[in-house]
Amino acid sequence: MIYSMTGFGRSEYQDENIYIKVDIKSVNSKAFDLKLKLPIDYYHKDPYLRSYLQQKLIRGKVECYVTLERQDIVPYEINVGAAEQYYKAIRDLARKLGYNPRKISMIETIMRLPDILRPSRIEPDDQIWDKVMQTLQQAVGQLISFRQQEGQALEKDLLNHLDLIDQYLSQVPQYEQERIDKVKERLLAALSELKVDHDKDRFEQEMIYYLEKYDITEEKVRLQNHINYFRQTINESTGIAGKTLTFISQEMGREINTMGSKANHFAIQQLVVKMKDELEKIKEQLANVL
Repeated sequence: MIYSMTGFGRSEYQDENIYIKVDIKSVNSKAFDLKLKLPIDYYHKDPYLRSYLQQKLIRGKVECYVTLERQDIVPYEINVGAAEQYYKAIRDLARKLGYNPRKISMIETIMRLPDILRPSRIEPDDQIWDKVMQTLQQAVGQLISFRQQEGQALEKDLLNHLDLIDQYLSQVPQYEQERIDKVKERLLAALSELKVDHDKDRFEQEMIYYLEKYDITEEKVRLQNHINYFRQTINESTGIAGKTLTFISQEMGREINTMGSKANHFAIQQLVVKMKDELEKIKEQLANVL
C-alpha cells in the first residue's frame, strides 16, 4: 500500500466557553515544508507542533491553521494608563485654548485614540490546549485517511503503467533473431559492394563480436528485475515508498535507454518508445507518492 502526499482534514470543537477549528492540507513536496498558524496565546507551542506534524505526515507541503475563540472572556480591554494620559493632555489643551473641558465629550474622544483598546492578555490554559490537540489530531487523522484513499488510486494507476512496460518488454524477443539476420545481411551486402575477397572465418568472428556489442539480454533481465522489485515494493510498503519507487524508476529508465541505443531494429525501437512513454507517466505519478 502507498500513500499520496495530497490530503485535507478539518475538525471542530465547541462548548459553552470555546470554539476550536483546525484546517490542514498538504500537497506534494520533496521534503517536509510546514506553514503553521496558531492562536497568539499558544505561539510557544509552535516547535512542539512542528515536530508532531512532521512525525505524522513525513513529507509534503503542509498548511495548518488553528483557530481558537473564547466565549468566557472579553476580547479587548481598555488601556487605563494611556486613557489617563490622554485625558490630562486634552484637559490641559482645552484650558490653554480657553475651552471648557466639561463641554468636550472626553470618553468618546479618548476611545477613538490609538492604543486605548487592546487585545486582552490571556494566560494559556492547559485544559484548552488539550482540546486544541484533540481537535488537531482528529484533523490530522482525516488528512492521513484522505492520503490513503488517494494512494490507492495512485497505486492502481502505477501498476497499470508498469504492466504495459512488462507487456512491451515481453514482445522484444520475437524480433531479436530477425534483427541478427538483418545485421548479417547488411554487412554481407556491404562486403559484396566492395568486391574484395574476405576471410569467412574472420568475418564470422567479427560478426560475433559485433552482435555481442548489440546484445540486449542483460538489459532485458535487469529491466525485468526492476519491474518485479517495483511491484514488490508497492505490495510490501507500509505507506512510505515514494523515494524507493523513484530510485527504481530511474534504474528502469537506464535499461530502457540502453536497449534503445542497441536496438538496431525498428519494431524494437517502437517498443522502447512505448516503454519510455509509460515510464514518464509513472514518474509523474511518483512525484505525489509519500
